[in-house]
Amino acid sequence: MKNGRFKITLNDREHQEVRVSKIPNIELLCQMIGLNLNSDELQYV
Repeated sequence: MKNGRFKITLNDREHQEVRVSKIPNIELLCQMIGLNLNSDELQYV
């Protein structure tokens, strides 16, 4: 995550991104993939 956007790279090296505020359970997603929930990068509006 960076600048309020969740970015992911797929197996074929294609990149996808979405605004964090559009993900309904971002906290749960972060826990599932092992991201630090206290990170400044997770701050979103």
